[in-house]
Amino acid sequence: MNFSATASGTRSKTSPAPSASHKLGTQGDPASANILLQILSGFKPDMDALKETPEEVQDKPESADESAPVIESEQFSPVQEEASPAIIEDVQENRVITDIDRLAAASFVGIIFSTYIILQNEDICFIVDQHAAHERVLYEEFMVKKKPGAAPAVEQVLTPQILTLSWEDYSFVEDNLERFRDNGFELEMLGDRQIAVRTVPLGKAGKQSEVFGAILTDLKREVPSKSEIWYQLIQTTACKAAIRAGDRITQQEAMKLIESLSKLEDPYHCAHGRPTFFTVSKKDYEKNFKRIV
Repeated sequence: MNFSATASGTRSKTSPAPSASHKLGTQGDPASANILLQILSGFKPDMDALKETPEEVQDKPESADESAPVIESEQFSPVQEEASPAIIEDVQENRVITDIDRLAAASFVGIIFSTYIILQNEDICFIVDQHAAHERVLYEEFMVKKKPGAAPAVEQVLTPQILTLSWEDYSFVEDNLERFRDNGFELEMLGDRQIAVRTVPLGKAGKQSEVFGAILTDLKREVPSKSEIWYQLIQTTACKAAIRAGDRITQQEAMKLIESLSKLEDPYHCAHGRPTFFTVSKKDYEKNFKRIV
């Protein structure tokens, strides 16, 4: 089939094929040269595209609009700010849980030997010495009186109790009257070796002669210096005013004591440094019973 070139770049069926001496692009044929240039103009290459490497072409989005504004990374800062609270939440959730936290949330199990309060929190068993725990509670209550304007933790005795002391004890009390008053004892010197007890440390109303006598005995056993008697008096008063080993207390009283203990500055030791409680884990019991090695 014969084709001839037209002005639009196509060939007509009626025109004869050009001879070998009149091929397109043949030197000296201006008409054919013009037709060839017209055809080639439709295949003008994209010079910018030829400059790109194959990797750049692959990474370039197909529908990218080069006229669109470029968004800087700083404009995404609100998204980063929204993510920060989640990190804070994780830190709060992963905070260290102490034995005191577990003790405060423990459940009451019972009291053995009228001395030791037993509590349980999951796999931990707490054994609390009721005397040591109460001593520490009273000690920190008495220590609050060091702060200006703080009221002493005392109970008013309905009927002042008259005590007759030895001359030695009478002189000792008279020399330290203000210090006794600072620690919960309001005393009146009546003369002839007699004193009137009007207030006592909180929790020991009705046992003033017993508590006061024990305090005098302890203080005289090793008489402290003037500068130290105030602190030793607090320790001794807290010890003698606290419930004793063997005193029967109710479940409500025991749990109130545990609640007070868990809020102290040092809930781990009594006023004299003895432990207030210790723990035994479920694993400890299983080892003792040879359930595990």
